[in-house]
This record gives sequence, structure tokens and C-alpha cells, in this order.
Amino acid sequence: MRCRSAQRWLSESFDDGSVALPAPVIDHVRTCRACARFETGSTVVRGFLRDEARAGDPVQRLQTAARTSGGRQRPRRTAISTAVAAGVALLLAAGGAWLALDRDGEAGNPGGVETERFPVVPRETAALLVWTAGGLPEDATDALGRVDTIEQATVVAGDQIMLPSGQPDGVYFLDALAVDPATYAPFLPEVPARAIRSLTSDTAILGSTSAQLRALHAGDSIAVAGRDLRIVAVLDDELIGAAEVVVARGAVPTIATPRYALVAYSGSRGEVEGQLRAELGAAIGIRFRAVGEARILRHGDAVLPQAWIKRDFGEFRAIPNDDGSLTVDDAFTSANITTFELPVIGEVRCHRLLREPLTQALADLPTATASPLRDAIVQCFDPRVGEPGLGPSRHSWGVAIDLDIEAPVKGGRPVAPEGLVEAFAAAGFTWGGDWLVPDPGRFEWIGDLGNS
Repeated sequence: MRCRSAQRWLSESFDDGSVALPAPVIDHVRTCRACARFETGSTVVRGFLRDEARAGDPVQRLQTAARTSGGRQRPRRTAISTAVAAGVALLLAAGGAWLALDRDGEAGNPGGVETERFPVVPRETAALLVWTAGGLPEDATDALGRVDTIEQATVVAGDQIMLPSGQPDGVYFLDALAVDPATYAPFLPEVPARAIRSLTSDTAILGSTSAQLRALHAGDSIAVAGRDLRIVAVLDDELIGAAEVVVARGAVPTIATPRYALVAYSGSRGEVEGQLRAELGAAIGIRFRAVGEARILRHGDAVLPQAWIKRDFGEFRAIPNDDGSLTVDDAFTSANITTFELPVIGEVRCHRLLREPLTQALADLPTATASPLRDAIVQCFDPRVGEPGLGPSRHSWGVAIDLDIEAPVKGGRPVAPEGLVEAFAAAGFTWGGDWLVPDPGRFEWIGDLGNS
């Protein structure tokens, strides 16, 4: 059984708690890491087939979920105070999450930094993420206020900022968010909410991955837009959309594009989604995500956050050029970018860590799908700026590959050649044809290194 067949069955059938897993699906899921990461349309399956399934036998956990589900589960509305307090924290792993706070404001004083842990709240109280490609409308806050089923909302701005490297050959690109402390804090547990509320025009918060990449701690400073901002906290990535740095709205004027909103609502999810589409503009593509439907609640949720790409594949300095290309520093390219031979498509230039997963994906293609790809144009390492405000394309790390394929549009969505998406998914890649704005030739890494 191929991934797509198993995943389609799970999406369409598994929410019926009376249906037993067929033997072919059981056999497939037991060994399929792609299915363990698969984000299905089934609320029951989500969170069991991906990260949570790794904690035990995925089949046993899935069957237990089916027996206890009683059918499809939508986010159940409880008291608004509970729903808002839960929010983003629901994405944390069991056992809680950590954060470091600068308690006394003494930079570099280890005694001024404390680590706190807090429990994970029940899944049913999830917030709802709302995002669109290119950013929400400028009047998004007003539009959310007109939806009578929304009881709490916050709009998060996001753009790339350039961090001085201290070297003559370029800058670092940082994924930065700007939040309204008063409206964002209610979506967090009490301790990190206090850190968010403490944000001022002279302070910043780092995500845990960003802090580790730069060896920075609460109490240190970071240069943002020509100013040194004191770091008041280091929060778990999932609390802040895996941003590298977070500031208060208005503190850095260049972080201004409204990327996504978090809302807590009453009534049914279908009702609030319908009202939001009407208010935000029915003509634009809108994606809604609740906990378990994406790895992390943020815009562009089909791909890995930039901080995680840097963690897994390295960070580079780059010089932006007028044509949108980037001149990446030699140290990064020498250590990470290499040319190698792949099945079917031949020679490519990519990140060295993708050699094995790309080889796996291409070797698994059906003959009829592989044949048209021979001698076709392929692009992998191509340093350039991506969409406005979103920083370097993943091609800049050599972890995305463009294939020259035929993907006819049916029902408003592209259709890939047989077995192509399944083979790449099993090897750890997402297909651009499934994105909010489809890019059917693109496959981008979203897997776990060493587990592809």
C-alpha cells in the first residue's frame, strides 16, 4: 500500500469510531514515517500519526483514539477564559515547556535568569489560526471585531529583519514578529504571558531555537533596526510561532505586515470560518488551523519555520543583490553545498544532507512518472529572496527542489503525476501543489534529519 492510499483512507474513514483499521493500512502505518507526519483532514488522526505517534505504537494509539472518539471532534467551546488561556500553549509537548526570564534586568547575570515550567492544558480549548498568503488585509483587526462569534483575537505582524553580522560579507536574515502585548498575552499561560506583557519599545523576546543559535540569554541584548534591544525572555518556539525575535507592535516599524490572527470563538468552527471569509474577503485564499492540524500555529504552516531550517542546515551571511539574488558567504557554501548524482534526474547542486532523502524519493518513483523527468530542468541551490517580507527562499539553503513536471489543474487544484507526491512525502518533503498558493513543481524539506 502506498502512502497516498493509506492517507486517503485515514482522512475519509477514520473519524468513524466504529471502523476498524484494515490490515493493509496497519501494515503500512507501522513502518511509514511519512504517515507519522501526515496532516490529515481527520481531527482524530491528527497528532497521533505525526509527532505524538512517535511516543508509542502508532497503530495502537490510533485504534484507541477511534474507540474513544465517538466520531468527528471539532474544537469544543468552553468558558472563554479557559479557551484564551490555552491558546498557543496547546502545541507544547507533554510535560510542559520552558522559558527563561530576565528577572532583575541585569544583563549577563546568571542569577537573574530563571527557568519555569507549566502544564499543558486540554486539547479541546484550542485557539484558531487564520492566515492568508501575502498577509491579512490591513483592516484585519476591524474585520475580526465585526465577527460576533469571536470573543478574543490578536493580529500578529511579521517581516524579515537584517541583523548585522560583524563581517564585511553580508547580514543575517531574521524571522521577526511584532505582537500587541495586551491582546497576544491572553493566548498564553500565565508565566509566558507576563513576559509578553513586559515588552516595550526597548525590549525583545527570542524563541528558544534562535537563542541557541546565537548563544543569547535573557538579560543580553540584540541589535534590531540599529538599536540594541534588551532580551527580557526566551520562550519556547511554539509560544511565539517559532519566530527568531519578537517585539511589541510599533517598536520596529519595518515589522508591519499582518501575517496571521489567533482567535477564540463561541459556537461552531464552521460558523466562525464562514463569517471570517465574508469579512476578510471571499476572493482571497484563507487557511484555518487548530491545534494538531499543523506543527505550529503561524503563517506558512506547510513549511518549516526559518529558525528550524537554520537549526538543521546552518545559518549563512548573505549580501542582497538588486535582482533579488543573494550572495551567500563562502564558508556556508563550502561546508554545506555540494554537487551529486541522483537517480532519474542526474546531477544536482543541493545541501549535502539532502543527498540521501532525494535519492530515496527518486528511486521510489513509478517508471511512468520517472521517465519524463530524465534530462528535465532541475533547480535546487539558488540563493535568492523569496516572497516580500518572508526572507530567503529555501533554495538559498539548497533544501528545496524544483522539478519540470506536468500538473494539470482539476477541481481548482493541481494534480501531480502518479506516485510522485507519495515518494517525496515518504522521504520527508512537502509538495508545493498542496500549498495555499500552489507551486506544483516545488518539493521542500519538512522532515527530521536522520529520520527521513
